[in-house]
Amino acid sequence: MKYVKLADLDVSTELIDALFDYENTMIASYNRFTTRFNERTKGETRSRYANGIRYTKGPKYLRVINHEEDGQTMVHSFINLKNPKFEFGDVLMSKGWKAPATNHARGNIFKNYRISWTGADYLI
Repeated sequence: MKYVKLADLDVSTELIDALFDYENTMIASYNRFTTRFNERTKGETRSRYANGIRYTKGPKYLRVINHEEDGQTMVHSFINLKNPKFEFGDVLMSKGWKAPATNHARGNIFKNYRISWTGADYLI
């Protein structure tokens, strides 16, 4: 399976712009998480996290992943592309590697959403 960076993703410019902001929100959350790390570790881990954000595009969803240099990969979230149950751009929490949780959207990438560096937030 090929993981692609945002610049190499074959989607609309509108979606690229929204994903750019989404990535920045992920990175800001990670930076808050690492504030107590020592300076060397903080710089290394922040860079590794930001550089590891990748995507895979499926028929219904865009999978947002973080791919570490050591080969470890985690699913961050899914963005709806074509599931008629949701709006285009809805943020879905990961149910597992292959599928999102389809009970409720966690927001919309074009409007509002709540995420952390680990994934889409739970419903409250």
